Parts: sequence; structure tokens; C-alpha cells
Amino acid sequence: MAAGYIYSGVKGDIKVWNPNVEDDDYSVSHVGLTSGGRHDFENIRSGWMVNPKFYGDRVTRLFVYWTDAVTGNWWVEYGQGAYLGYWPRELFGLLAAGGAETAEWGGEVYSPKLGQRPHTTTAMGSGRPPDPVWGSSGSVKRIRVLENSAELRFPEYVSTYTDEFNCYDVEYWSDYMPDPEFYYGGPGRSYKCP
Repeated sequence: MAAGYIYSGVKGDIKVWNPNVEDDDYSVSHVGLTSGGRHDFENIRSGWMVNPKFYGDRVTRLFVYWTDAVTGNWWVEYGQGAYLGYWPRELFGLLAAGGAETAEWGGEVYSPKLGQRPHTTTAMGSGRPPDPVWGSSGSVKRIRVLENSAELRFPEYVSTYTDEFNCYDVEYWSDYMPDPEFYYGGPGRSYKCP
């Protein structure tokens, strides 16, 4: 996650996997922008998702998501110059007023079993822990942010977060690399995550 500026865009190349997902769960890899607090939170995300309850199967799908129905236009671009569509300005309040407070890259798992035993077996990324050497985990590479200029650039301040570090983990690599990269993932239930 990057914070400390006002962001008007976010970019990253997401490695696509098809993780194991239990019936009532979902697993996501995404890039996103957020603003606001608990009562006025706004969120834009795009990436891939496996959600059997919503889609009726366990197929990896492209998704776009936003939180507020009350929004400049926020474009979804696939690759270089393939514009898939946009979120109109009228959908948002805070994001339309000045931009996002944070830029995000990574994975997410939802399950009603999170924080309980037995833990869900829903995987994040490929289902393997972060692997910057062989690339066998979930990853987002070539991450960029758009701030007060028309040029995408490396984010200046980046941090990582995981709330179930025995089940899922994340690593951010930026030193001695041409581009900063996130690696993330985990199997869910395992010997470390009963």
C-alpha cells in the first residue's frame, strides 16, 4: 500500500492464478484506490477473482468494483491502451473531489471462517507463500502511481499489511531492482494455520 500523496491513478501487472476457494469464500488479486474513513469510505478495485458463491463456479474472472453509488471519470485499462470502461465521476464524492488517499496492490481472501478454527482452506494467489525467487506465488509487478502529473511513477512510500500472517503473507521488494514488486499468497489452512 502507498500513502502520503493524493493519487489519481494506480497500475500493476497482476500474475493470474486459479486458487482453491471454498464455497462461501472468495480470493482476489487487485490494484485499487481508496479514500475516506469508516463512514465515508470509497474504493475502486480491478483485478481477478475466484468467487463460487457469486459466479456459481471456481473460474478465475476479471472484475471491477467500487463502493459508493453517489463521481473525473476513473478508467480501467488492460495492458497498454486497451480501455475496458470507466467509473463515471458521479458515482463518487471524495474520489471525485480530489483523488485517492491510498494506492493498493495485492491479494485478499474473504471467508466466514477467518480468525476461527478450523481455518478456511481458501488460498491467496497461487496458494503458495511469497516467492520472489521463482515467482510461484501471487505477484504484482511494475507498480506505478499517478499523482499530480500526467506521468506514472514508482510510489515513494510503500508498506505491507497482513492480518493473518500465519495463513497468508506479503513481501515488498524494491532495493536493487529495476521495478518494485509485491509477492503474496498462502494456502489458508496448514500446519502453521490450523
